[in-house]
Amino acid sequence: MAAIHPGHAENNYENLRLCSDQYQTLSVAIPSRASAIIRAGQGPGSKLSGFRFAVKSSSFIGCEEPTEAVDYQVPFNPRGDGYQSPAGSSSGSAAGLASYGWLDFTIGSDTTGSGRRLALVNGLFALRLSEGRLPLDGMVPTFDRFDTQCIFGRDINRLDDVVQVWFDGSDLAKPKPNAKSHPENIDAESLESYLDEVGHCSNSVIDADARYVSTRTFLYDFYHSFDEFRDKYRREFQKEPYANEYTQWRWDTAKPITEEENKNAMAQLDAKIRYMMLPVSEVTPNYRGRKTEPPSKQNAFEALYISPTIEAPEIVIPIAEFLYTSQVCGRKEKLPIAISVVENPGTDLALVCLIRDFLQGSDKPMRVSIGSSMFDNITS
Repeated sequence: MAAIHPGHAENNYENLRLCSDQYQTLSVAIPSRASAIIRAGQGPGSKLSGFRFAVKSSSFIGCEEPTEAVDYQVPFNPRGDGYQSPAGSSSGSAAGLASYGWLDFTIGSDTTGSGRRLALVNGLFALRLSEGRLPLDGMVPTFDRFDTQCIFGRDINRLDDVVQVWFDGSDLAKPKPNAKSHPENIDAESLESYLDEVGHCSNSVIDADARYVSTRTFLYDFYHSFDEFRDKYRREFQKEPYANEYTQWRWDTAKPITEEENKNAMAQLDAKIRYMMLPVSEVTPNYRGRKTEPPSKQNAFEALYISPTIEAPEIVIPIAEFLYTSQVCGRKEKLPIAISVVENPGTDLALVCLIRDFLQGSDKPMRVSIGSSMFDNITS
């Protein structure tokens, strides 16, 4: 996965790296090419002709913090003091768009929050698409059930232009007005009570702290999506491939899970959760040099799992900035604050239009700038 810069040479040959030297050694150099979602907007007369996109991933598309990176350096998040973590997965896409004015949009993936978290910490608009809305060619799979594209933008109007072109101006479904919301101060007990109240659990009780569900679904698929790579690497080099601590932990955790356990856990996910608005992440400084905590199992019913579970679109909207005293430069700096809104599956266009009209009608910022602050000196 590499950047698509204006005037790129069509006959360049490149390896698929996934930010791993081991992965690169087994990949075959092929002509540079754009995925279907980018080609869809590049035809003659298209609103997107001449716009610039970029994509870049962390090691094995994982949630990699800067201190965990080994083969390649993690991009720098320009917000605040310039030494905040850009978060993992498609971090190059988010940090690049927040840094360079020549980029109009960037593309990433979002499986369990790897696009939405990045939009928050890098101070960008982002739309996680409904599952199945666009082809996934060119994307390395991690969890087929949740895998989808995420587009980052600095301007809600331009984001709307892209989505209109991709979906040919029409949605698969109409938004429903009877959405329910939930308070931000949520815990496992209140979530379990709420799920029981709204009755979307197919008459089964969901354990809101059942972390094994995410292990036996997402981590199971993540592990087996690299089966071919590991087998080929062993045959070629007679040893195990290197992976960073977080990726290796994921593989080791998922390795003993049986196919039957995976099927049962997938059935738990099918007890769908609908119409919930939940906090995504606490806004607090997260320095690049911070020592990371040991890997731990995710809760399959936390906020970042909601839109993937119901196959719905979710949009991240930058709304304000949080003032903090930087440990790096000793002065006051600003961190992005964002909200996240989930709509019904297939209503991607309606969701973007809703947010665009709301921001316009309430005189809220409809675009962000590059650099340390989202709203200071908006010129690009």
